Amino acid sequence: MTLFLELEQHRVKKAAFLGEDCSISMASASMMTELIKNKSLQEAAHLRKAFEDLIRQGKETDTDTVELGDSLSLKGFTT
Repeated sequence: MTLFLELEQHRVKKAAFLGEDCSISMASASMMTELIKNKSLQEAAHLRKAFEDLIRQGKETDTDTVELGDSLSLKGFTT
């Protein structure tokens, strides 16, 4: 998958992806693009790490520091 970002003053103005894979991969890519919209690059990087930890290792980041929203439903799925 390829991720496309439109940045404005070091913030993610728009995010999209291109590619095909299994339905879980497509859903997780869609959820991730929604999570990082309107976030600073630093916030987006932090969200990406927390999101990857959730999906690959089933590890939840402290919800006081990162809000993954509906993405928590993907906990434990591996790619």
